[in-house]
Amino acid sequence: MLAKVYRMMSMFRAVCLATLLSCIAAAAAEPASPPADPQLNPRGRAILAYFQQLQASPELILLSGQFCSFGPTSRPEAADKIFATTGRWPAMISSDYTDFKGHWLDTKTPNRLLLDYWRAGGLVGLSVHLNNPARPEGGGQRDKIADITTILTPGTELNQRWLHQLDDLAAGLQELQAAGVVVLWRPFHEMNGGWFWWGAQDQAGLIKVWRHMFDYFTKTKGLHNLIWVFSPNHGQRPPASYYPGDGYADLVGLDVYTDDIDPAHVLGYPELAAINKPFGFTEYGPHGASNPPGDFDYRRFPTGLAVNFPRTRFFLAWDDKWNPAENKFAREFYTDPRVITRADLPAGLAGNDSPATVEAWRAERVNRLTKPNSWLTLIGRHPLPPGESTVGADADNTIRLAAGPAHLGKITSVPGGAVTLALADGADARIEDTDARTAELVYHGEKPTHVFSGTINFYVMERGDSLYLRVRDSAADRLKHFAGLDYFPIDPSWRIEAQWVPFDPVRQVNITNVLGQVSPAPVPGKAVFTRDGHTCELLAIDEGAGEPLFFVLSDQTSGQETYAASRFLYAERPRDGKVILDFNRAENPPCAFTPFATCPLPPKENQLAIRITAGEKVYRGEQH
Repeated sequence: MLAKVYRMMSMFRAVCLATLLSCIAAAAAEPASPPADPQLNPRGRAILAYFQQLQASPELILLSGQFCSFGPTSRPEAADKIFATTGRWPAMISSDYTDFKGHWLDTKTPNRLLLDYWRAGGLVGLSVHLNNPARPEGGGQRDKIADITTILTPGTELNQRWLHQLDDLAAGLQELQAAGVVVLWRPFHEMNGGWFWWGAQDQAGLIKVWRHMFDYFTKTKGLHNLIWVFSPNHGQRPPASYYPGDGYADLVGLDVYTDDIDPAHVLGYPELAAINKPFGFTEYGPHGASNPPGDFDYRRFPTGLAVNFPRTRFFLAWDDKWNPAENKFAREFYTDPRVITRADLPAGLAGNDSPATVEAWRAERVNRLTKPNSWLTLIGRHPLPPGESTVGADADNTIRLAAGPAHLGKITSVPGGAVTLALADGADARIEDTDARTAELVYHGEKPTHVFSGTINFYVMERGDSLYLRVRDSAADRLKHFAGLDYFPIDPSWRIEAQWVPFDPVRQVNITNVLGQVSPAPVPGKAVFTRDGHTCELLAIDEGAGEPLFFVLSDQTSGQETYAASRFLYAERPRDGKVILDFNRAENPPCAFTPFATCPLPPKENQLAIRITAGEKVYRGEQH
């Protein structure tokens, strides 16, 4: 009898998923209830609609998820072990941005993990064990803070550290957004328990801080790839009392660690189910919150849910000994027709091969270009000669700025050595966030010293053997009059799986920039593909560990439909001897928007004899 019921449920699930697939393929999937973020991108809307359609099912359907560790320890092993044990991949994996050992955050390692899983067709989620803003050195997740709302008081050190943490989190999430990835974002988890600094706070205070994060991410940072997940702990203070409101959450759930899937051991379900958002076990582990023995019969989990918590539609198993593959009957659990695996997800729901993903990437590119520190804000690139130079907007300065104080100060440059700035008396300017009037302007590394005055800022940069001042103005005319971007129609045939030919050892190839300067760049290999009867080869520049491959190229559209000097294309690092070149994401270099950028030109090997009718067209706005 049970086998017959399972077969019927499997048939129902197939019909349900086929219906979803047709909606998504038609790019018409729209949430039944509006998303918390009104600007949630199209792929995010499709994923939210999927969860909502699962919620509408009269039977238990359970989307599987697996946690894959924290920060620098994020690895695929937990999911790999499930596949090795069951022959099935979880529908979703999740990680956490916290670096406990480093007392801060690591977004790079989790992002690489999640990007790989997304590209393989899986959904992804993220949480963060937030660092306590009361701790200048970071960490302190289990410290106490009397009133959580104090972190929102403008101008305080608490507020500055809180915003710094939000900025770093947003940078990681923006990287995923630029790659087209939608994230199930689960902040402030277990907020009704007293073991984290944000936990067991006054409900109104926590809700205020949640809403602050929501507004900061969506409105200030332009993050529209997040599905917001509310996840209190079961059994503590009434979990629904911390709910931030329908306009601030998309999914709800409980963090639960127990062998007993029944109302006596899982508290809070009726209140959260009544919110009428898709409900799940946002963390699940058998036995308890520490030292599980690894002997749980995972067949009990869906059976208990069906009887006692029938609105459950997704779960996230914790790693280590909570992982189904570390317990009993994992294969039977993952082959239960009620459990959705990665192979069951509708085609195109996740992954980077759909028009919706390209559109999301394009929207994020516009978002980056219109930020107050984008290429459109460049107003100057001034050679910095050896010796002493005066800087300011007046004509009598050695280096005349297009905006700013008439006389900002004096810069002294020692050839091959230090650069120092002495601000002029009365000049309304500051060096970084200090009160110093004289300081060295560091120009090596990723964080050069910035000088600020009103809407402008500048820093020293090194190009070849020469130094320059790069000047930005957040009120620049180019930014105000940005004309938008034009593209060729999205063409799936221009998403090419190229052969990857590695170079051993890595070659050093001379790259010339628009100033005529030549510098060597590491080239780890080349991508080889055939198009229109031509065999094409593209040398890839390596920009560092964890970064995508960078291609500088031109083709027979250059100087006509596309920018004359070059086109840029980024691609994820090769796998199994292949590299994906999606020319729908080919973009103009910064020099297409401003004369003050120093863009590389394509080496002769990357000057292709074909027309690439994909990607970004020539910019129609003013460059000068």
